[in-house]
Amino acid sequence: MVVTDGFTGNVLVKTSEAIAKMITDILKEELMGSFRTKLGALLAKPAFSRMKNLIDPSEVGAAPLLGVDGLVFVGHGRSDARAIVNSLLLAEKAIKNNLLENIKNNLMKNLA
Repeated sequence: MVVTDGFTGNVLVKTSEAIAKMITDILKEELMGSFRTKLGALLAKPAFSRMKNLIDPSEVGAAPLLGVDGLVFVGHGRSDARAIVNSLLLAEKAIKNNLLENIKNNLMKNLA
């Protein structure tokens, strides 16, 4: 979790996305360089697929915006249909799990 103002947070998110894409692109290029590395990539494909899902913003869809008295979720400007669906599922989960009330109660408990 990072607590920051909107501008700094956006810079952090964009930088993180760019680094993740750069690492993925370099890794893909290196793995396709020779027969031996292609074979290794084939063997490691399930692990790479899981890793891709972990860093894919479409898998989560959105993140809660804290500091408002309500539930607000911010998605990526280039969100595709899968990201929007996952954003809605995340919002539904937050409502079912009383995210806002739990945050308020924990803050009050820790401030007391």
